[in-house]
Amino acid sequence: MRDTRRSPIVADILRRIAELARSRPYEVFTSLCRYIDSEMLQHAFYLLRKDAAAGIDKRTWRQYRENVRGNLSELHHRLISNQYQAQASRRVWLDKDDGKKRQIAIAVLQDKIVQRAEALMFEAVYEQDFLPCSFAFRKGKNQHQALKFLRDRCIEHKACWMVELS
Repeated sequence: MRDTRRSPIVADILRRIAELARSRPYEVFTSLCRYIDSEMLQHAFYLLRKDAAAGIDKRTWRQYRENVRGNLSELHHRLISNQYQAQASRRVWLDKDDGKKRQIAIAVLQDKIVQRAEALMFEAVYEQDFLPCSFAFRKGKNQHQALKFLRDRCIEHKACWMVELS
């Protein structure tokens, strides 16, 4: 495993998956898990927030990093041997502005790593299906770009008004 945050090996794997998804839009991907190796898990680990709250196991990002190679090797072994099982999330109640409370779940760090690795795979596959006008929850896209896109289309089509439906 490399110690670099941006692994060229992982980038190459994700690029190949994206090219395959683009060239075969109607093919069903059934075995992407084989690409989740120690290198991919390490890449996912370094993409996580370092100051995020700990789950029920109380392990922080910095504690996990102290033995990152061993921890990720053990996690990878549990994944490939089908022994991995997600742990329960820690439940926390947050105060809302209106005086009510909102419940959130905080996953343990290993679950976050696996979820991030899976998200990288899904992004590589499904990014090919999005239209240029799709902005929600996509890497490198934001609400300001969506508003600019809408503004440009309104100008292009000489729109005089818009209707908001509620």
